[in-house]
Order: sequence, then structure tokens, then C-alpha cells
Amino acid sequence: MIRDLEAGGKVIDWIHADFWPLESPMDLVITIRADNTLLFDRYIARGYNQEKIEQNIDAEIYNQIGEENVDYYHDEPSTVLVELQSNTQRDMEANLDRLATWIQNWRRDNATNGENGH
Repeated sequence: MIRDLEAGGKVIDWIHADFWPLESPMDLVITIRADNTLLFDRYIARGYNQEKIEQNIDAEIYNQIGEENVDYYHDEPSTVLVELQSNTQRDMEANLDRLATWIQNWRRDNATNGENGH
């Protein structure tokens, strides 16, 4: 997968920043956040057990994922770090629209020989 990432134009979904080596370029890293009370209800609806719910809620309270992203990518000037809220359906739709715009802009900015992106 590293070669695919190096080619650019990929969207990947993962949780922990250090899963990918720093040599693998990331143009944009997004941390998605939500209010804990909403997360609790979402986790219950997904059937998570109490221990998993508590771990995930604690991670959200302390912004564990966001802090890991900042710690891991802080010396990478080409990596943009963004935090998005995902509390409501409107938030989620706006986040998708924003991501689609980022992808379109990346393709435009990285077009080669009249072709869009990689």
C-alpha cells in the first residue's frame, strides 16, 4: 500500500497516526470529533460492549487521536491537519462536501499532461 500512497490521490481511513510510516506522504489528515453524549448513543446503537464504549469515550474526552496526529505529523510541513465536528447529520454532510472539494482541488492541482490526478 505504501507505493499506492506515494503515487497520491488516495483516501484512506484509519485510526492511529503511527500506522503509516512518516515516509508515506499524507497531504491531509482529518480528525473527526463528536460530542460524547452523541457518541455514547451511537456506540450503544452499534452494539458496542461497555468496556469498548468507555475506551472510546475516554479517547474522545482527551482528544487522543487528534493529539496523536499533531504529535506524529507536526514536523511534516506538507501535511495539513484538520479537525471536523460530526455531531449532526448536517455536520456529516458538510464534512463529506468539504472532503469532496479537497479531493477535486487535489486532482486539479496535481493534474499531469491533461489527466486528472493519479
